[in-house]
Amino acid sequence: MVSESEIFGEDWKGLDDEVHAVTPEGAAPAGPTPPPSGATTKREPHPASSGKLRGCLVTGLAGIGALVVVLVLVNTVAVFVLGLLGKNIFLMKSGSLERNVVRAGDSASVVAIISLHGIIEHRSMGSRMGAASAFIEQLEALKNEKNLKAVVLDVDSPGGSATMSDVLHHRLGEVQVPKVALLGNIAASGGYYVAASCDKLVSHPTGVTGSIGVIFEAPQVYSLMDKIGVGMFTVKSGDYKDMASPFRAPDEREIILIQRTVDVIFERFVSVVAQGRNMKVDDVKAVADGRILVGTDALAAGLIDAIGYEEDAIAEAEKLAGVSNATIVRYGTSPGILGLLGLQARTQPLHEIADAMYVRGPMFLYRGPMK
Repeated sequence: MVSESEIFGEDWKGLDDEVHAVTPEGAAPAGPTPPPSGATTKREPHPASSGKLRGCLVTGLAGIGALVVVLVLVNTVAVFVLGLLGKNIFLMKSGSLERNVVRAGDSASVVAIISLHGIIEHRSMGSRMGAASAFIEQLEALKNEKNLKAVVLDVDSPGGSATMSDVLHHRLGEVQVPKVALLGNIAASGGYYVAASCDKLVSHPTGVTGSIGVIFEAPQVYSLMDKIGVGMFTVKSGDYKDMASPFRAPDEREIILIQRTVDVIFERFVSVVAQGRNMKVDDVKAVADGRILVGTDALAAGLIDAIGYEEDAIAEAEKLAGVSNATIVRYGTSPGILGLLGLQARTQPLHEIADAMYVRGPMFLYRGPMK
């Protein structure tokens, strides 16, 4: 039988002595005295462990700081160098325009994909570039696109401001090449209004469109103000100067005037769709009660030309332009490095409240649930 000393060698003797050491009779045992029965022993954190933790935190923060510095330097150098080459790139700036080649084909024929995503507003949404501003920037970029033969408009928008929707429709109509709209998840109200400027409309099979109509909304807080004892003192030059004020109930005369405004703008909406879709006004009005339509229903109503996907819209654009194997480029806005890291500024809560109180005027906006 093999003994422990044969396995552990000379070290076994010392280990055996420590394990079997006997405390002389009457002598106190070596080492710390064990705590009384039932007592709780408080363990102090090991200094080395705390030091390691602090070291890791400091190292991590230093690494993040170094990364930010490097990104800033790279962005500065890239902007300078590419600026000399006539290029444009902003790694740190959110909302900067990007141009990406989706398919390399015949360089003499270019089909550009541009996008209209989000609510159509007069201004930027907090720290983000608004859908209208981003769309106009893409239209401006198309002016410098050599060999542009056609445009595919990717729409995913519930609409928004009636005026801005009309402006975008007008600006898109100035692009003198064939245009095909690809209606995505939702292309309703103002989103459809803009798309009506295109020569052909293709909808995703499950896409929602339509919602032809006008809505005017004004928040009302006068009941709440009465409950908390707050009032609004108003001096005005005419009876209707504070029309649609959130601080008092509207009267019948004001409602009639607002309805008249909505009706006039609605007639323009119907006219734009009838002209763009080559439809009779009465046929447009038959589905212009604000309803939304899924692909097959929109096709039956004449609001779209086909049901399909992006490749189908591109093929239709090439067909209208009389080209094949065109180079496909996509324009869009970049979130930037800070946006990807989630470090962009956020809208303050008070700003959001003020924005909710803002009366935007007549809207081409779908207010229903988003898919």
